Amino acid sequence: MKRILKKNKDLQIGLSIITILLLICIVSFFWTPYDPYETSSNILDQLQGPSKAHLFGTDHLGRDILSRIMIASQKAFFIGITTLLVAGSLGTLIGLVSGYVGGIIDNILMRIVDVFMTIPGTVLLLLFVTIFGRGTKQTVIAISIMNFTTFAKMTRSQVLYLKKQEHILWAKAVGVKETRIIFRHILPDLVPTLLVVSAMKFSSSVMAEAGLSYLGLGIQPPEPSWGNMLTRAQSSIISSPFTAVIPGLMITLFVIGFNLLSDGLRKALKVREAS
Repeated sequence: MKRILKKNKDLQIGLSIITILLLICIVSFFWTPYDPYETSSNILDQLQGPSKAHLFGTDHLGRDILSRIMIASQKAFFIGITTLLVAGSLGTLIGLVSGYVGGIIDNILMRIVDVFMTIPGTVLLLLFVTIFGRGTKQTVIAISIMNFTTFAKMTRSQVLYLKKQEHILWAKAVGVKETRIIFRHILPDLVPTLLVVSAMKFSSSVMAEAGLSYLGLGIQPPEPSWGNMLTRAQSSIISSPFTAVIPGLMITLFVIGFNLLSDGLRKALKVREAS
């Protein structure tokens, strides 16, 4: 493992960034410098610059930005994990069935996937949230719908390749059950590809959530998210730029970390470029 990390700079840097962000998230469950929801009507407490008392300053309501950034990291990881579980499970199942069964089932499933892929992701997100309302649950479902198509396409592509391999053909020849072939022989071989895609989609899910929250359609105040913190920072970005810089930096680090992790895993696990 050490040898792999030493040779793989993308994986090394990506894991370092993610580890730091994850530590911030874990610490926030037990401690924050201030109550992230506590406001102040005193104008002197509002939009303070970085200081010893408030390392990242305060926002327009006098709330400590560092505390809200820490709590918002919980939302980022929650959105990333839950959307991966939903989109990854649905997309992988569709891809497995479509690629292995083939024929009319493959055509039907892939046409459904193609319909969702033809709709721009932003339009799909806005349409879903507009119809079903705002909030964390709606955000998770909307982003999952946007992402499951990638898992379905990638899985199908790999299954079409794997089912022609000798060990799969041998298993069929000796009468091994179809379900056993799929879940005991093909699915484990998909793990490297799924890990790479998951790392890539983790960052895109957080970006999508930030975009929705920035537009006021994602996680709703007073719950902090990096996206809605950026929205609130617009009105004071000239006089207090740090209110936008800090959440923007967190989003950037999150995306860079998981994209580097995805590239590093691709090289380490030698996932086919076609995937």
